[in-house]
Amino acid sequence: MKAEDGEALGGGRILEAPQLASERLQLGPLLEADARALFAYRSQRQVFRFQTWIPKSEEDALAFILKVRATPFCTPGSWFQLSVREPGNLELIGDVGLHFHAEDADQVEIGFTIAPARQGQGLATHALELVLDYLF
Repeated sequence: MKAEDGEALGGGRILEAPQLASERLQLGPLLEADARALFAYRSQRQVFRFQTWIPKSEEDALAFILKVRATPFCTPGSWFQLSVREPGNLELIGDVGLHFHAEDADQVEIGFTIAPARQGQGLATHALELVLDYLF
């Protein structure tokens, strides 16, 4: 597993989202081209019933991606989404949310969303391993 960090800010904060990779998964920033796939799985009832953000359209998903990309990684009080993909495949199969607490940005809440067609394969568990290795 490897992590390639973005530019560090003062106090160890990272400006850009990390690129996390293993033989099985790649995690990195969401792309504008991900809006369709993000909307497709995040708008399904079996997925959004566990979410606080539900996209209403592809345009809503694109606006979400642009907002996330405009926010520096590790910004206290913010959520940041990382894409989940298989190596060598641009298809978005899920996303990982990192919430950097406003009072203490060294505390992070983690949430996962995996497209229903890809659930039950241990992808969220493996993505969690990548994220925890990076954060610690």
